[in-house]
Amino acid sequence: MENRREFLKVSAAAGIVSRTVLGANDRVQMGIIGVGTRGNQVYESFMRNKDVTFVAACDVRKDRLDQFTKKSGAKMSVGDYRRILESKDVDGVLITTPDHWHSPIMLQALQAGKDVYCEK
Repeated sequence: MENRREFLKVSAAAGIVSRTVLGANDRVQMGIIGVGTRGNQVYESFMRNKDVTFVAACDVRKDRLDQFTKKSGAKMSVGDYRRILESKDVDGVLITTPDHWHSPIMLQALQAGKDVYCEK
């Protein structure tokens, strides 16, 4: 196969790639670390996908955290991101902290076996 598009066309024709209705257990369980302005923007983009749900949120500012938790319905709301990384209920994390925190949190998330979305 020359490229991904060709692979997807052939796979779809062969029935390898299929679109199914996802149940609650089939959705990616996400945690968000940093719920400021950028965190909320990226969260809104993620929520356009029906195969993701946010189950955990973290921010050092309790007022922002409480507001986000109310909006998102996240079950876990913490001030220490390490609690999210320890959670077996979280498959992946969205890191939207200030830039200088990206690398240390991302490395710890990967070591914890989480999938990571982080900009920059």
